[in-house]
Amino acid sequence: MGRAFRWRRLLDTGAYTTIEEIATAESINPSYVGRVQCMTLLAPDLVEVALELFILAAGMDFPEAMLAAGAMLQSGDGVAVDHVEALKWHLLAAGHHDSDAELRALARGAISLLDGKLSPEGRAEARARAAAWTPD
Repeated sequence: MGRAFRWRRLLDTGAYTTIEEIATAESINPSYVGRVQCMTLLAPDLVEVALELFILAAGMDFPEAMLAAGAMLQSGDGVAVDHVEALKWHLLAAGHHDSDAELRALARGAISLLDGKLSPEGRAEARARAAAWTPD
């Protein structure tokens, strides 16, 4: 879901002009980019449900869902921006024992961006939430 909205922003801003350009830049199949783009057309209430499902899956200790929830909350794609909560999910994804190298790198990149946007108090709050979090 996060990819869909990020790619939509890239197209809307003119950073890329075609789905093929995005696919080439990300080394993936253009048909996949096209299929994923359909998610940007979902009704807002369905996007909210998607975030709830990612958070539910994150509660079951899935690092991919942690990363997805963090990305949605960070970007505000279809949901309210919440950088503190986004940082919490990215911290959890980056530190998860089942995270692969790519997932950890994505989470660390998001952490770096959010650290620059949040106040020291916001960063401390996110880290406290992450430290207090336990899987359901």
